[in-house]
Amino acid sequence: MITTLSRPFTGVLGIPRPEGSGFPRIAWVEPPVPLSKRLASLAADFQAGSQEAFREIVELMRDRLYALAARALRDRGAAEDLVQEALVKAYRNLGGLKDPATCEHWLYQITLNLVRDFARRRSLERRSLQAVAAEVQSTHQDPPPSEEASSVLHGRILEAVDALPGHHREVFVMRE
Repeated sequence: MITTLSRPFTGVLGIPRPEGSGFPRIAWVEPPVPLSKRLASLAADFQAGSQEAFREIVELMRDRLYALAARALRDRGAAEDLVQEALVKAYRNLGGLKDPATCEHWLYQITLNLVRDFARRRSLERRSLQAVAAEVQSTHQDPPPSEEASSVLHGRILEAVDALPGHHREVFVMRE
């Protein structure tokens, strides 16, 4: 916020400059409110019923939360999804936040928890894909398989595909 001083700027020795001297009045710039205080104020406003306050919280924190998630996951799409999920969780639970002064930390913590959960799920999916690959490789034979062996292999592949997470299974189902 910019305000103009009500009195004219005085010179170095404290002597007022004449009005017609061409020297402008000095504008005073209010220092910005620290983010944590602004968020605390907005959280309290939201708890009091202001929907506009949450929109401002989103505007202030969306990019920061995205940067955190994107750095941790190195996956922009997943980071965008997690930030949106974090903000939905925050909207649903902000009314129960006991101390609005902890709003910034609370938002980061929600995002970090979602990042950890996502990374854990992704790690499990990778391990299951590696297990499927190892199982398929162990059944690989150099000579062409007989019809019976081919049928067994086909059954194992179907079982392995069924064990995959949904979004990976779709690729195989769509290919058949």
